[in-house]
This record gives sequence, structure tokens and C-alpha cells, in this order.
Amino acid sequence: MARVTVEDCLAHEENRFALVVLAAQRTRQLMRGAQPLVPGKNKAAVMALREIADSKVHWHRNSQEVVQEWIDQQEGKLLGKLLRLASRKALRSTVDQALWVGSRAHYDDPVYYTKTYAQRLEDVAFYRTLAAQHRKELLEYGVGNGRLAVVMAQAGCRVVGIDWSRPMLDSLRATLDQARGEPWARRIELVEGDMREVRLSRRFSLILCTFNTFLHLYTRSDVESFLERVKEHLTPEGRFVFDISIPRAEDLARSPDRTYGVPRFRHPTTGQVVRYTERFDYDPVRQVLHVVMEFHPVRGGESWAVPLTHRQYFPQEIDALLHYNGFEVEEVLGDFEGPLGRYSDVGIWTTRLRRGRKTSASRKK
Repeated sequence: MARVTVEDCLAHEENRFALVVLAAQRTRQLMRGAQPLVPGKNKAAVMALREIADSKVHWHRNSQEVVQEWIDQQEGKLLGKLLRLASRKALRSTVDQALWVGSRAHYDDPVYYTKTYAQRLEDVAFYRTLAAQHRKELLEYGVGNGRLAVVMAQAGCRVVGIDWSRPMLDSLRATLDQARGEPWARRIELVEGDMREVRLSRRFSLILCTFNTFLHLYTRSDVESFLERVKEHLTPEGRFVFDISIPRAEDLARSPDRTYGVPRFRHPTTGQVVRYTERFDYDPVRQVLHVVMEFHPVRGGESWAVPLTHRQYFPQEIDALLHYNGFEVEEVLGDFEGPLGRYSDVGIWTTRLRRGRKTSASRKK
């Protein structure tokens, strides 16, 4: 085996401090029985250095540090001022702050978001078909920068989109400005706000909550507040449709100390070639998955990380939440193509107000 040098290890880490922390941490893990990631029978300290030199493990900040880093980066920006205001009024702990940041940071860069999900086409086809059949006004929660809203408007629907990410809405507004002469562009109306709170004083026969937007409802009270808004906006015979990722035990059991990488790519916003890794840290008590997306410029420069936080809802839990909030389930699909099954990655619920339930409008009469 060739001799491992500090320079070999530094080729894969940010600095010497990161190298020392990682080497010490990985050595302890190996001494406690962790499975080596490279072949050999060296001492734990040497095996740790070999793993680093072979780019098998990487130093990382914990999820709370990433959250604080993101907040610090917003200093002086409007978003940072809003965050500090929200922290004073509503956030009582670092964990709550992590939830707040984890519902926003990933959507702060619409250009990267667009590139990342450009090949996610199954839900596009599904909602395009649904809109073509509906051809009326619909409400979409989590409209973002219009990945789905544009194709639904092109299919003939008028789309009212709600989102609380200003960068994503600004991106969609720019798209609509560029398509000003197109009839579909006039069929999209945008509302900035919290989906648990926005009241439009209008009703829709189709309401959508798309692409894991539901997973930013972290508590039962969040879900109840949101479903109350849905009921206020849904016609008596209307449909409420939403899709979420289905949690899998093997994914939730992943170690937060392990990184998962993909081939290097050119970041569409910065133009840098970056090494990209992800880490997953699951809180089983709150059923919250903290994802940290890390970007390391290959040719030097400061690395950065973006947190994303998703509540993990199991199918039977969803059914119970819907039932006790006045909805009945008409159909549950898996992966946009057939019945939800044990190997499905995505679940799609089609629901309606429970029959016999009086709406707020009928009670007023």
C-alpha cells in the first residue's frame, strides 16, 4: 500500500482543521466497530486517513451549524430581517429555527432548483392531464417558480398559485413577463403567503398541493390549519389532490455522519464546477428529516451548504389526518401510475369533503 500523506487527504478536504476533526471522528467510529470503507488491516487512525485520501468520508458541519450559517448569510437582506422577526415572535428553540430555515433555504435559488428538477417529469404529465380534464380555475399550493403551473395553464386551466418563497415567485413572474403575449401566461395568478393562513374568499373545484409541499407542515396543528384553509376554498363537490414522498425505513436509518455524493457538475448559478454531497439526519420523535446539501468548488473557493427539512408522513397517518379533518379518500396512487404499493416512492391522494359534512358556507345560510 502506498504511503498516505497529509497532502493526499487535503486534496479532498477544505482545510487542515476540517482534516483533523474528520480524522479524529472517523478513528473513533472505527475503534467502536464501524465497517471500514477501504480494504486493509491497518490501525484505526491509518484506516481513517486512507478513507479520507480515497474520498470515502468527508468532514461536515452538523445540521444546526448549517442553519446558523444560512441565517448569517442573510444578514442585511430582507429575508434575514424577516427571519429575525419571526425568530423573536414565534421561534422558541434552535430546532424550531431549523424547521423554519429548512422550509425556505432550498427555494432561495430558483435557477439551481429548475436545473435540479428538470428531469422530474412524471408529476408534470400527471398534473397536465388532470388540468386538461378540469379546464377550470384551480388552486395550487406550493406553486414555486411554475414548474407545474405553466403546463397546467397551457392545458387550459386558470391557475391561482400560493407560495411563501419570494425568490421562487419572482422567478415565475419573470417567466410570465417573457411570455406576456401568450394566452396561457394570463391564466396564472400569484399570491405570496403562508398556506396555513392565506384566505382568498373564493372557492375552487380543484385544489392541489404539489411536490412535497405538504411535507413542510411539521406538526399536527400545522396540518389542521392548512386543511381548514383547504376546506374554506373547496367547493362542496370539489377535489383536493396532493403528492408526497413515502418514507422508507432504510432511508431514515442512514447515519448523519455519512455523505452521499453524485458526479461533479457545473453549478448553474455560480458557474463553478462543484463536488456535491448530501447528508440525512432523521429525528424519529418529531418525524422530521433534516437534509443538508453541500457544495464544494473543485478549483478552490468557499464551500456552502443548504438545509432542507421535510416532515415524514406514513400513509396510514395521512389517512387518519384526512379523516379527522373532514375529508374522505377517493383514490391513492403510487408513483403517478398505479395503486400505492410497498415499493412506491411517491403517494398521490385524491380526496373530497366527507359526504354529509356541512361546509362553512352552508352553516352561514
